[in-house]
Amino acid sequence: MNIKFTLLFLLVPVLSIGQENDSDEIDEIEFAEKLTYSFSSEIFKDKAYETDLDHDYTMPWKKTLYTEEQIEQALDTLIKNASIKIEKGSFSNHVLRFNSYFPEFIDEGLMEYFDLSIKKSTIINRGVNLEIQESGSSGYGSQSSSGYENGISFSHLWRTLNTSFNIKTTVTTEEYKGAVVFKSGFINSYNYLKISSADIGKKMSIGGHEFTVVDIIHNSVILDFGVDAEDLELKFVNLNQKGERFISSGSTFSSQTLFEDTYKLFKNNPKLTFEAYKKEFHTRYVALIENAEKNTEVEENIFGKKYRVFTASGKLMNAYLYEPKYTSKEFKIIWEENPIEHTPKAPKVIPTESNPMLQFRTENEDAVLIGDTIALLDTDLNLIKTIETGVFVKSLGITSTFYNKKKLDETCDGYKYIKIAYEGKEYVVAGKNVFKLKKLEIQAQENGSDIEFFSASSTDDYLQNILPGAGFNFCEHTTFSPIIIHNVKSGKYSFIALIEEGDVYHEISSELKKANFFQSETSLKSIELVKNGFTLDFKDNLASFKVLVMQKNNSFTAKYIE
Repeated sequence: MNIKFTLLFLLVPVLSIGQENDSDEIDEIEFAEKLTYSFSSEIFKDKAYETDLDHDYTMPWKKTLYTEEQIEQALDTLIKNASIKIEKGSFSNHVLRFNSYFPEFIDEGLMEYFDLSIKKSTIINRGVNLEIQESGSSGYGSQSSSGYENGISFSHLWRTLNTSFNIKTTVTTEEYKGAVVFKSGFINSYNYLKISSADIGKKMSIGGHEFTVVDIIHNSVILDFGVDAEDLELKFVNLNQKGERFISSGSTFSSQTLFEDTYKLFKNNPKLTFEAYKKEFHTRYVALIENAEKNTEVEENIFGKKYRVFTASGKLMNAYLYEPKYTSKEFKIIWEENPIEHTPKAPKVIPTESNPMLQFRTENEDAVLIGDTIALLDTDLNLIKTIETGVFVKSLGITSTFYNKKKLDETCDGYKYIKIAYEGKEYVVAGKNVFKLKKLEIQAQENGSDIEFFSASSTDDYLQNILPGAGFNFCEHTTFSPIIIHNVKSGKYSFIALIEEGDVYHEISSELKKANFFQSETSLKSIELVKNGFTLDFKDNLASFKVLVMQKNNSFTAKYIE
């Protein structure tokens, strides 16, 4: 939550009624005093932290939704197919409406990662240059195309964009001329900075914005940017030692303005009452009204410089300030009387065995590759190289149809192709070799453990589950179900080597002995931290057993003990 207000804004009713009604003026001033007192005093109050944890949180700067190449292609498609028109708005006089669409691989994250704004407008209506709001209201829709041709089924889905920009000037006729310069972009990375109590008094910078850490009070960081920082895209996050995010009442952080003189007053007396606050500042509110017609700097002249306060959920442990970095392009659209609204069209070329024309929708998952040998392919399915089993990768995309080598295959032998990132490069692999990682709901409860447990499994997204056109005939696949270790500090995943000895080991299902790593299809009930390792308790209607997982250096072993 970003709390944006100015004292002048709160006192607009007073300024509008002037001095005609003294009682109304007193009421409005007291309202402004109470509101600013409430926001300010909350920073200094003793806290009883009631928080939840986001166990699946990933630091924004550690994940990539789209590659730089994909962003460039998406922006080019958006610009090429953009059109504008002016029409009556639902709540305002008129709006300028922007329409376009994205390539198929852009299928998520638009509300969070995409931005469109107006940089300049020269649209004229009856000799008057229309004043158009820089930011707009965006709606994201979809358009699909599917069918069956030459024995091959196809399906396509595009995300569409409709953004409305309010026109502040009154429109008198429907005759326009001129152009609009837009700026659109996607977040490609983040600037980030860790802040702790050791930084109080220090000068720091993030993304070219210099600031001083004025103070840290409870779960609030008070910063002096030297300028009004309300419009900076700065965000704040507080993590525990495992990298899990604190959440309070559905919120992760808030940001607000705090005046220097208010800070000093509460710093000296954190339990300051409203009456004491009013005694100190009431004459300043009156002076603010008297000087309101001078300039916007009057607030700082009366109340001191503006600090920016970032308040986190939970007690500060690992606090980060961060802001997005964009890959952006500016482009001009000239006004046309009857603009062509472009619509997406399915590719005309039909996939063949020699030219499968793979199309991927976006994914962003951690996964492990398992198989006798793993073939790394290019997008034409030509072999680049092979690697050994057990490699951890990031999945970037998935095809919409099933294949077997270069042929479309809707039988149980079919699988989807997955685009992955491995050693800094992109490859394509067969979905039958890709196992998604999922964090187990049950973890070791003791604080201080840097180890998390994950499962790895093949998914119906990658393999044909039910044979098409055959009722409920299910496909059978040879698969694995390994339990994976994740080191929170290093970010690395690793298998657990299975110790093949003991009476209990000889009693377990032969299916679980097909690989030299530990795996389980039985429900996990608990994990206990023991000396040099963990005890995992598995139990369901079919089986019940305990496993001792031991750590030596950076490797792990598993032994059945009950």
